[in-house]
Amino acid sequence: MTYATRLRDYMRKQLGWPVLSVCNEDEGADGCGEAWVSESCPRGEGWLLLTSQLCRSRMTARPILEDSHFVTQSGMRRTHTALLNEIATGVFDGYTVEDIRREAPDEHSARAKDKLRYRYPKGESYLDVAQRVKAVAMEIEREKRPALVIANQAVLRTMLAFFQGVSLEDMPRLEIPLHTVLRLTTGPHGCTVEKVPLMDPVPHAPNAPIAPSISNKLTGVGVDPPVQGCGAEMTDAKALGA
Repeated sequence: MTYATRLRDYMRKQLGWPVLSVCNEDEGADGCGEAWVSESCPRGEGWLLLTSQLCRSRMTARPILEDSHFVTQSGMRRTHTALLNEIATGVFDGYTVEDIRREAPDEHSARAKDKLRYRYPKGESYLDVAQRVKAVAMEIEREKRPALVIANQAVLRTMLAFFQGVSLEDMPRLEIPLHTVLRLTTGPHGCTVEKVPLMDPVPHAPNAPIAPSISNKLTGVGVDPPVQGCGAEMTDAKALGA
């Protein structure tokens, strides 16, 4: 079972729905969902799914979006926005960190010295990302419904910093573990973070995909492409560190 399907099942469980792994796989999401809709599935006040426009984020969201009964009956509302896209790497689009180290050592050194303020040539800095992601974070903060955010590492670091009150200087060093849901729960005394692994631990690799997160208030999911994206954009499924 892939991380994306485990994330779908995790969301179903959090919202009071049976997980699809107990169904006959031959029936698919639609086939086994229909009986639950009429008998045991809650129809709550809804929840939010927020994804970036990068293909790995959309691939992670695909099993959720293809589960049509769950999407409809759970009251999901989806926002697909470039504000959650990974940091733009400009002329280094498609490069790995090692590529930059080898081909542009001065740029690599400059970024290592000040990861927060370093701006890729014709690209963005962490400060630029924080500015655009803040608008989304503020909208989530005003929401009373659960929210699942699927984005890349730099974006999720910005989200975590916003809700936990982490300084901008410390933001680029926040850990985003692989294959793990980061469940953020906000309250009158601040924000708590619970790490919920959905797969066996995997050592961090610079080019490895990262996982999503959920919460009473916010759920974050990360996917970590080479440096900028993961290539050509996928078409809508059902509509699926820097």
